Amino acid sequence: MVDLYLNGNVGKYPTVNFKVSGDFLIEGMSICEDYMIFYNPVFTWLEELKNNLPETITLKIKLDFFNTGSSIAFLTIFNILENIQKLGSKVKIVWYYNSNDEDCLQAGLDYESIINIPFSLEEIT
Repeated sequence: MVDLYLNGNVGKYPTVNFKVSGDFLIEGMSICEDYMIFYNPVFTWLEELKNNLPETITLKIKLDFFNTGSSIAFLTIFNILENIQKLGSKVKIVWYYNSNDEDCLQAGLDYESIINIPFSLEEIT
């Protein structure tokens, strides 16, 4: 298995950098209308990771903006990570938000309340 890297299209798609070692990053803008097409390789890669589990996984999410479709994709990612956690990996999610972006903060709080993965909110000033 190899690392997954998707180079985001500035202003539309995020950059995704998932390393087999367990260091995962999603950053930038995620306003893709065809979110399933963009995120499907991420879902597939995560499912394949179940056959080669790292001891720990840290997913860092640093988004400037995201749309509803992207939020559905994130929930799918979180659900897969919950399953990976049940298989034995220690998983945590770090949600970064700008100090002046209440919507992003609220989205992070909402995710934190509905998933069963250690979740932290980090303010970017």
